[in-house]
Amino acid sequence: MKKLLLAGLVIVMGLAPAFAAAQSPSGSGPRGGTSTPSGTGDMDSGTGTPGTTAPSMPSVPLDRGATPPAASPSTSDITNKADCDRAGGKWLASTMKCDLTK
Repeated sequence: MKKLLLAGLVIVMGLAPAFAAAQSPSGSGPRGGTSTPSGTGDMDSGTGTPGTTAPSMPSVPLDRGATPPAASPSTSDITNKADCDRAGGKWLASTMKCDLTK
């Protein structure tokens, strides 16, 4: 009985690395099942030079405080004389419309 348990233990210990390798995440590298982040492997794709990575491009800071340019008002947006005057138009009281032609 002891020999049977010992044989089972030896078989389980011998097959454990095979089961562990079969369940490792995809993309595991050649370093014994460890994966490396993209661009840091032994060979950078496309260059053929071992251990090199492409330099990153400097990012352009975004100006979050800038306001977008104002759209030009259309006659349908202007509903009163004050808005028409601010837009530089001529208010036509008879039709209650703003004339923005220059």
